[in-house]
Amino acid sequence: MRHGLGLPTRTATADFIGMIATYHSAAMQPHMDKLISCCLLVLKSEQSLAVKKALSTALGNTFKVASDAQAREILSTMVKYYTEDQEHEDSEATIRLTAGLVLASISTKASDKIKQYTEIFMPTAYVAMWDPNSRTQYT
Repeated sequence: MRHGLGLPTRTATADFIGMIATYHSAAMQPHMDKLISCCLLVLKSEQSLAVKKALSTALGNTFKVASDAQAREILSTMVKYYTEDQEHEDSEATIRLTAGLVLASISTKASDKIKQYTEIFMPTAYVAMWDPNSRTQYT
């Protein structure tokens, strides 16, 4: 994932991570930490929106089977991505959109589990409703 060269490679890898989290969660449970941290690392540095959407879906699927600590790490990272200051306005809007994509994916893929962690992300979700970027607002 970190060394994939093209858009199709990165997108397919993200889809693969999402599928193994969905269909082979018991066998992959010992490796979920590495998969989640890899997705989070690539998500922040990736520029392609298609790859970010695929990674968001993968994180939504892995969230369902993640341990409590892993789930808190994902949500805390997304809140940090949304609230941290960026050097340029364009990168700030992009990282906010990324955080919104991941939180939207988690809320649709793992809606029963995310209810346990509302204290982590709900204040950020409320602030995001009033974001000046309309793409971030409705994600």
